[in-house]
Amino acid sequence: MDKYKVQDKQGIFFQGQIFDDPLFWEQIDFANSTLEETRFLGVGKLNNFAVIISCYTERNGRTRIINARITTSEEEQKYENWCKQFYS
Repeated sequence: MDKYKVQDKQGIFFQGQIFDDPLFWEQIDFANSTLEETRFLGVGKLNNFAVIISCYTERNGRTRIINARITTSEEEQKYENWCKQFYS
């Protein structure tokens, strides 16, 4: 996957590393998708440190990141619990 540059209002800056996380998890964002555009929520670790959630879409063969932020403690716990299935 190509590298992406994002800097949001919280100052998160990354170049797509969460997409390179081997345990990157994604789902369709049904609440914000339309018939014309499917949006996804993705969760992964940034530099093996912070867990980031991002909203993105595929457009013209490229991934467009709409938003990215550090997860809440509840979201991070869900991600960690999901990852445990691969370490058990």
